[in-house]
Amino acid sequence: MRSPRALVLALCWCCVACNSEQGVIDPGVTPGTDPDPMVCVGDPDSPNMVCQKASEFWDCTAMPNGDVKCAHKTPVKPDGTNQWTCTAANGTITCTTPTSGVIGTGGWTCTPNGTGTTCTLPAPLPPSGTPTGGGNYTCTFEGEFVWACVGSPVQPPTNPPTNPPTNPPTNPPTNPPTNPPTNPPSGGDTVCYDVVPGTTGVQPPEGMWAKLTAKKEIFNGIPVVHVKLVLSKAYVDNTYGAGAVMWPSGKNGPSMGKGHSFGDLIESDKNEFFLADAKGKLVMDFNQDYFSVSPSAPSGYGCLGVTGGEGSMLLGNASDIVATQTSLGVNFNVHNDVLTQDSPMTDANYTPNPTYPNWIFEVWYEFWAKLSAFGEPGVGRIFITGLHASPNKLGIKPLPLTPGKCP
Repeated sequence: MRSPRALVLALCWCCVACNSEQGVIDPGVTPGTDPDPMVCVGDPDSPNMVCQKASEFWDCTAMPNGDVKCAHKTPVKPDGTNQWTCTAANGTITCTTPTSGVIGTGGWTCTPNGTGTTCTLPAPLPPSGTPTGGGNYTCTFEGEFVWACVGSPVQPPTNPPTNPPTNPPTNPPTNPPTNPPTNPPSGGDTVCYDVVPGTTGVQPPEGMWAKLTAKKEIFNGIPVVHVKLVLSKAYVDNTYGAGAVMWPSGKNGPSMGKGHSFGDLIESDKNEFFLADAKGKLVMDFNQDYFSVSPSAPSGYGCLGVTGGEGSMLLGNASDIVATQTSLGVNFNVHNDVLTQDSPMTDANYTPNPTYPNWIFEVWYEFWAKLSAFGEPGVGRIFITGLHASPNKLGIKPLPLTPGKCP
């Protein structure tokens, strides 16, 4: 994705707090001349404005079938004050508002439409490079300024080999299984994850990088499957500011990089979940938000589920997810430990702080999905393909995972 078309598409970590921010072009570059220009997001008068190359705005995740899915999110609207309704067609994003006389910024072209203002912006080109498995990217506009591209696998050759094996098996299986087992949760299952070999030489102290549990329950009278994903603290944790533990440049870690702040946890963290029925058909694929500004939460912050913040429903119905929760949400809204600067001070062993004895240092995600969403076959596999935290202690986003043995 080396194109000035993506100039105003903002960092994917900018969530609901970005309504007043604008995307601006690096003033040192003449528009249209740099194949990979610098894009800045934030208030130009604020020291918190962030600048990054346009090619770095794609957020890619490995799919279960080996494809790569990349999302390009831009909460930077034509302006930061009005409500917009947006669609995409023929390579252009079109947004309308009933407000008249809007002047677009950051590359938007705005014109009056008789009942308000219409603004347009060229959609981003697909990510650079070749999708896993080869093939091409197929891109669609998913609304809320999300442009998603999926890399299709290589098609099989149209010309079969001219020299097939001369000695095929003489006794092939007469009744091969049509529906191989998919490890459905039977009351309560646990899957532990290792990294894909060759990804990193770091060994997590927990003996695994993630643990996913699934259990059938009744939630407010609704039959559900309750899923919880716990991440290794060697990848990300709920420590920040002066309390950061083993983060680059953290108070209790090596002095390199930018450390970990509270803002990092409310800007881009999420994780993707895949849910299949007992026949192996994928019925849900979604990103769950970790922590965002939430006026409806007691603390003003919370998990926004699968439709807010970094949450997005990619396959299935959002109404089938009846509840979501995360560990930082529990810290803020259940234990009432509302700490927006520094997490509780602790040590490398995460010893509980006596002032905040209930603080959860682990990052975990939790959701409750209706059993009816799996249809007649019932619940099958519930799994992940990686972890996503930005930043994280390894500097790997996403961290590709594969099922392994539990310690």
